Amino acid sequence: AALGFNRDGLKRYLRGLGIGFGFAAAAIGGIWLAGGYTIESLGAWGKPGLMTFVPIAAIFAGFMVQGATEEIAMRGYLMQVVASRHGIYWGIGVSMLVFSLLHAANIPPSKELFLGLTNIVLVGIFFSLYAIQERSLWGVCAWHSAWNFLLGAGFGVEVSGQTLDVLPLVTDLKSTGAVWWITGGKFGPEGSLITSVVLIAGIAYLVWKGALRPQATLPEHA
Repeated sequence: AALGFNRDGLKRYLRGLGIGFGFAAAAIGGIWLAGGYTIESLGAWGKPGLMTFVPIAAIFAGFMVQGATEEIAMRGYLMQVVASRHGIYWGIGVSMLVFSLLHAANIPPSKELFLGLTNIVLVGIFFSLYAIQERSLWGVCAWHSAWNFLLGAGFGVEVSGQTLDVLPLVTDLKSTGAVWWITGGKFGPEGSLITSVVLIAGIAYLVWKGALRPQATLPEHA
């Protein structure tokens, strides 16, 4: 509970999955509408079978662990420790910068990496505000996992510069060779300006909802 794994865990986790899938779909859809992607194949549904879906299910389970692990470290521990000593703004700032630096070596230095790390900063701000707004860690753990899963195993695109060797669940997308700031280049959708817009909209909504109100704390122990 001190980390943020408090009451209504299942409800909050399922809601976080839905929101995470929605954000990922919005980013991918925006890039596709801008001419950044074309459909290469139907993905797993084009060749349905047990051995097609088992690897996808295993990857989803792996992302559940990976997403939760990063959020426990960044928002559950680091943000709270810093915030308890220096205030919530320092907590958000330090955790988002460390979170971004963890991805700094994913691809060689480039314009794609710079914009990608900028978007990781935005993701860190969004996660922090989401956790503070909900006063819980369940939702951000689920959001993080859903985002990574849908990008990598849902549409077959890069996740922070990393590619999964699996037949995508939804459809297999291929870059059209559009300008890098639309597709994110080697960093994938997280290096796209369209993703920046989606994340900024999410941050603005959480600020509007009062995530940074003076009494904001994490977690809610009740």
